[in-house]
Amino acid sequence: MYPEPFLNMMKSLLGEEYSTWLKETENEPKRGFRINPMRIDQDAFFRISSLERVPSPFAENAYYNTTKHGLGNLPEYRTGAVYPQEPSASSAVAAVDVHPGMRILDLCAAPGSKATQIAERLNNDGLLIANDIHNRRSLVLAENLERCGSTCTVVTNNDPVDLAASFPGYFDIVFCDAPCSGEGMFRKDDEALAQWSMDNVLMCADRQRTILDSAVACLRPGGLLVYSTCTLNTMENEENIVWLCRKYPEMETLPLSHTHTRPGFAIGKGTEHAQRIFPMDGGEGHFVCVLRKAGTGERCDVPFRKTCRLPAEASSFLSDHFERDFPYIYCSKDTYYGSTAAMPETGSCRIIRPFVRLGQLKNKRFEPDHALAMNAYSRPLCTVEFDDQAALDYLKGLTRPTDLPKGWYVCRWNRMPLGWTYSDGRILKNKYPKAYRIRG
Repeated sequence: MYPEPFLNMMKSLLGEEYSTWLKETENEPKRGFRINPMRIDQDAFFRISSLERVPSPFAENAYYNTTKHGLGNLPEYRTGAVYPQEPSASSAVAAVDVHPGMRILDLCAAPGSKATQIAERLNNDGLLIANDIHNRRSLVLAENLERCGSTCTVVTNNDPVDLAASFPGYFDIVFCDAPCSGEGMFRKDDEALAQWSMDNVLMCADRQRTILDSAVACLRPGGLLVYSTCTLNTMENEENIVWLCRKYPEMETLPLSHTHTRPGFAIGKGTEHAQRIFPMDGGEGHFVCVLRKAGTGERCDVPFRKTCRLPAEASSFLSDHFERDFPYIYCSKDTYYGSTAAMPETGSCRIIRPFVRLGQLKNKRFEPDHALAMNAYSRPLCTVEFDDQAALDYLKGLTRPTDLPKGWYVCRWNRMPLGWTYSDGRILKNKYPKAYRIRG
């Protein structure tokens, strides 16, 4: 049962559509997924997958999940070919032209639905810094970006103020999917509903303004700020846009297409340029506003870290097992990382994952990391192809007999990576991380 103050607010917002909205909330929540073009194209995906092809109108490569089960245990998900995403949530990244070569900041990125979508559009060319202030959530964020195969993403765990201090005027686009009261998630998130109150809405709105201060500071002249929430009230949405434009006169709203969405409520400063999605529009609920920072100046720069050389054992392993070398190599605490982007100096910011963790030297032998197998850039040379059942067995941690020569191999399902295995000449030893394995 929804709280009475919330229902009264929705009556005021929706007017004659209130009863349509209320009836829609009685239905099952909408679920969706995106296909990762760094892994597979859409036509090829639907030739190998049992998932139905029901397109979502909110973004390219996005579809409704019409099945009753989740995706987490499917090889489609474990290879990074798909990412589960509430349909309307994909609209924020789709609202702007993200293309290779850009510097992008996702300021409140966990668990990673928008960050992986951004990474897919960068296609390993550019720089994405994906940040979350909560440590545990930032670890989940790193795992999701690893699975999608991104090689140009740095995952950080910081207060947005720290990023603003380290990267003033640096980014072409800043995404701020702000923590909110989650009114658009009530059908699927009982906790969000239980925690709702007008006091919580006001607290969220105030916190969002603090985050927006940092977002503006990180943005270069002429750059774009994408502000989004999964909530429905105006206080966390249009009213925050009005506040932002008044505090920062250099920021102006840009008109968005409303072909499959509806305009924001017109309360000043161009808030009607924003887009809204309600449950009766085909998604759970989302607000997106794009703003441009005045000017056409160059991006401010920060120094880049010097790359390092791989030790001979690691270099030999990579050249034997992959088609392409990483252009940039970094080392931290005996662990080596590779990337397709130069690593900027991050000041006092805490880094969770700098690009792709390649592996470690252990007793003068190179031990490859799971992330190396999953990267979507370097292309493995030594592979083992699994059918559906073999892939499922692998994801459960099982071994398989083999006559392959001794050595490391990337296990693949439909030519997409699952992880490492090691052949001793008789058995394929399972190197899939224990924390990721399917139980039961």
